[in-house]
Amino acid sequence: MIETNGQAGLVERAREGDAEAFGTLVRRYQGAAYAIALERLPQRHDCDDVVQEAFVAAWCRLGQLRDPALFGAWFRRIVVSECLMWARWHRSSMPAMSADVVAETLIAPVHGSAGGGPEGNLALHRIRRAVEELPPPYRTALLLHSLSGFSYGEIAEFLEGPVTTVKGRIQQGRGATAPR
Repeated sequence: MIETNGQAGLVERAREGDAEAFGTLVRRYQGAAYAIALERLPQRHDCDDVVQEAFVAAWCRLGQLRDPALFGAWFRRIVVSECLMWARWHRSSMPAMSADVVAETLIAPVHGSAGGGPEGNLALHRIRRAVEELPPPYRTALLLHSLSGFSYGEIAEFLEGPVTTVKGRIQQGRGATAPR
């Protein structure tokens, strides 16, 4: 799990204006924030923009965080909120969600890389389709695990749910996206 004493200390230092401490929090949560944004937004570059805005918002609102040990869950809510605001502003121009990044992230550890060969392309296509068809809770847990490198406990803390639920969702998500 995330060391809450160390995290709380980083938050306290950041509240006092320590940009380096906040930089450590940014590095720690950027993958998770990107995974949350990727779940909700159709384009990769949109995710980059929203994640950046979420970190700016978090920096500006650090004084509103009641319990510094709960930074991860608090920050997740900011990311979701930024995604919703982005979607409201861009509703008319939103294309269907692409699963390219997700599929490439999931297949690389299994096959080394998607490669340009027929087997890699077929597996990538199958995973892409499977990821698109996953129910959102499974897709989110799988994305967090694949993109953030968080442990099951850290994902559970970030999503504010039990570890057993996270494990089950990741396992079922992997099973549904495994190349056949």
